[in-house]
Amino acid sequence: RRRPAAPTGRRASRRAAVGVAASVAWGALQQAASDEGTTVARAGPMFGLFDGPAAEAVDPALVEDAVNAVRYRLPIDLGDRYTLNWFNARPTTKYSKAPLLFANSRGKILGERLDVKLRAVQTLEVTPLPPRLLQREPDTLDCEEIADVVLTERSAGRNTIGERLALEELRSSATVEKEGQRYHIYQHDRQILRPSGGPGNYREAYIKSLSSSFVRDGFVYTLNISFPGKLYETYEAEVQQSIDSFEEVPPTGKFRGPDVPAWQFW
Repeated sequence: RRRPAAPTGRRASRRAAVGVAASVAWGALQQAASDEGTTVARAGPMFGLFDGPAAEAVDPALVEDAVNAVRYRLPIDLGDRYTLNWFNARPTTKYSKAPLLFANSRGKILGERLDVKLRAVQTLEVTPLPPRLLQREPDTLDCEEIADVVLTERSAGRNTIGERLALEELRSSATVEKEGQRYHIYQHDRQILRPSGGPGNYREAYIKSLSSSFVRDGFVYTLNISFPGKLYETYEAEVQQSIDSFEEVPPTGKFRGPDVPAWQFW
């Protein structure tokens, strides 16, 4: 009985290329998981492109970010309505390696996830306090002052999917205290111009967001979750639960604060 002939020519080259690409991608994912101290339990549809190995965490929504010393829960299960499939658009990283929010901003984006179908966006950001607030004790800063710092940094430029952003409007604000740390929670809206129909053509849309911020060592750490206006109203309870879960955790040896140089690895 004759054995099937081995693939030759273009078929063999294609199979070899796919094999090499898969090996390189898997190696890169493993290396990223070991380099960054972030663990996320649930893998998304895009080859599980999250910050860490799925098997290491028990809670499918819990994010443990040791590099930035924060912890929070992702909104995933929306009941019978939808399950959010978060795509890791910008893997979580330390401050010194993080990109600027926009070219003319001082804030940096430590990580970003998207749900493409619902246009949901989750970001972890860090913004330096301006000198006028840096001179004051953190517990004397109110929610509106912190929100103003964060929203001013986010109000000019474009986001990951090419939407032009306008000024943000603060809708509500409150401050809560957990284990000695003050968390400033605020809801805000913004108008965006989405690409439509060709170069130079845009249409107006509105985004609703909920954020939680805390101050550490002169920097504001912020977790932000955004939905298109009507969808935000539908999923507001799940967004609120995720924002309420955001908290500072005791730094470990993996923590890399904003004052750590990019070249330092210890």
